[in-house]
Amino acid sequence: KQIYRAYPNATWILNLRNTTEWAKSVTRAGVREKFANSKDLQPRFWKLKNNKNGTVENWELHDFFNRQADFIRKKAKKHPSIHFVEVIIDRSDAGEVLENAFGISRNCWGKR
Repeated sequence: KQIYRAYPNATWILNLRNTTEWAKSVTRAGVREKFANSKDLQPRFWKLKNNKNGTVENWELHDFFNRQADFIRKKAKKHPSIHFVEVIIDRSDAGEVLENAFGISRNCWGKR
C-alpha cells in the first residue's frame, strides 16, 4: 500500500524465469538456509512452516516462487494505474516483451 500511495503511476516489472533453474541458482548461491529462515518472516508465501532441517525442499522453492509472483500480479491488478510488465527472462521473446513495454529495441535487452 505504501509503495502504491507514494508512486501510483509507477512501473512494476515482474522478472520471472524457469523455476527449476531458479531453484538450482538458489542452491548454487548457498541461500537455501536463508529461505528456510524466511518461512517465519514471509508466511503467506510458504505452505509449510516447519524448518527443522534448516533448509527447504525443491517443491517448496517452486511453491514460494509461484506464490510470490501471484501475490505481485494480484497487487498490480488491484491498482490499474500501475504499468505492470511481466517478463520471463530466460525465454527467447523476453527482448520483444520489453520492447513492446518500453519502446526500447529488443536488441538492447538480453544476455551479453
